[in-house]
Amino acid sequence: MNMFRLPTFYMVDLPGYGFAHANKGMRAGYRKLVEGYLTKRSQLRGVVWLLDIRHEPSKDDLAFQDLLAESGRPALVVLTKADKLGRQQQRSQTRAIAKALGLTEESLQPVS
Repeated sequence: MNMFRLPTFYMVDLPGYGFAHANKGMRAGYRKLVEGYLTKRSQLRGVVWLLDIRHEPSKDDLAFQDLLAESGRPALVVLTKADKLGRQQQRSQTRAIAKALGLTEESLQPVS
């Protein structure tokens, strides 16, 4: 977990699902850390959720979405690596990801 202090708030970077190719035990520990942070951290005001636009959501992504919903925390879904795709592919992938997550295309933010 990495913490960054900004003038008016803190930003906390939690490990992603790939966990840098960590072993099963470490991944379970990371998952517990993320779940605990999302559900028990009263100061947490929102989540910026980074997803690679080149891939549709995985089972882990869908499980994380459920956890976010249960936590009641507002979330901004950011689709990273948009520069790796052409405009048409970006639109197509944004549409597919929105459908998989049950969100509107407008609620997703593609970035490079």
